[in-house]
Amino acid sequence: MFQGTLPHRAIKIIGNIVKEWNVKRIYVGCSGNFTIERSISGLIDCKITSNDVTIYSSYIGKYFSGQSLEELKIKDDYDGECNFLRNYMNNDTEKVATMMLASDILPYSMHNDQYSKRMMRGYKEQYSKIHSDLCKKLEGMKLNIDTFYHGDVMKMLDEIPADCGFISFPPFFKGGYERMWKEIENFFEYTEPDYEIFDPDVHITEFCHKVSRLNNFVIGTERPVEELEQYFNGTLNTGPNKLIYFYSKTNKKHYVRQGARATNAKPIVRIDEHDVITENITIAPITIDQFQELRALYLSTNVTKVGTPIASYGLFCEDKLFGVFAFGSSYMLKGSEKLEKPTVYLMTDFSIRPTCEKNLSKLVLYCILSKEAKFLAEKVTGKRANSITTNAFSKNPVSMKYRGLFELFGRREIEKDENGKVKKWNLSYGAPMGQWSLKEGYELWRQKSSK
Repeated sequence: MFQGTLPHRAIKIIGNIVKEWNVKRIYVGCSGNFTIERSISGLIDCKITSNDVTIYSSYIGKYFSGQSLEELKIKDDYDGECNFLRNYMNNDTEKVATMMLASDILPYSMHNDQYSKRMMRGYKEQYSKIHSDLCKKLEGMKLNIDTFYHGDVMKMLDEIPADCGFISFPPFFKGGYERMWKEIENFFEYTEPDYEIFDPDVHITEFCHKVSRLNNFVIGTERPVEELEQYFNGTLNTGPNKLIYFYSKTNKKHYVRQGARATNAKPIVRIDEHDVITENITIAPITIDQFQELRALYLSTNVTKVGTPIASYGLFCEDKLFGVFAFGSSYMLKGSEKLEKPTVYLMTDFSIRPTCEKNLSKLVLYCILSKEAKFLAEKVTGKRANSITTNAFSKNPVSMKYRGLFELFGRREIEKDENGKVKKWNLSYGAPMGQWSLKEGYELWRQKSSK
């Protein structure tokens, strides 16, 4: 329905950041197809000011902000294949729907080949229903847009109060959007605002200077931005050699690791940096989609290969997630014959960040070695789980996370620098399962952490 789009995972990251804000208004620069506004309207309870300059975005923005579209009409001197669209301009909703559909139809009207003729014939035959359906969708949309800034985003930035929020994916290529909408500009009457075409090579420094004075912002770009380096929040891989770089004044990392697939995972409430972990700890299964999303956000980038688990679990305190672990298929480790059989393989484990708790990753391990986790391992594997084994990838010959709780059985060099010095190790660890209850494990961890 809307032309152009931002990747689904990019919108998800924006939503996670925006939920941290406490603002009365959010400004969206270069709104484009209003994907951001449509996505965050259900997450926040504040008004939105949208912004753009192209004919397509401007009239959609004016429509959703309640402005009159009396000026939107088809040019009087037009007498081409799409002249039938004049019959579908009776009110503001019909006008916006016609403009949106015209962006699809007009290109076919300008060519004389058989395919274009067939497409035009199909549109004319079905247009009444297509237009009616789109009008209903537009009328049913609930957006928090109450104002639309029809002008240069650089000028709008000067007017945004510092305590408001700002979101923008500035144009990645000069003049791209202007060329995209040239055909409908030649079809409809349009009063273009006064603005300078955004050129990333010229304007990005000034843009970043204006943005950095704000208390709440998230910017997405297709290139690293040196001026915003201190606010770098992570990257999203959208395809081969295609990264989106995120910059925001947030304490949480919201990146998605390269190669991670998009998911529709049901959100899980996670701890924040102010939450203190108590003895009220529970273990609950999480879905594969939830696991994949969480590991993309929190798993160390030292871990280069993580497969699909046979079962994945979340560690919760007061119904808030603070850790994740997963069991994998049986994997033989050098030295693991010293462990009491049968064994279960710990595919991965990690904690949620940021946190005010020291050594939270250690608490995850205490929970994994608990009687409750042992029961779950036996339930999922259908056999006894007397011991647990795992691999750790580290820049050091020992892992401080596993040290003291797991025994080191072996190590293997997997990467060296040009001078022959080892840069990365694959370490083999193991430990008996069911050593304590969750409550007892928590008390042991708290005693160690308090020292």
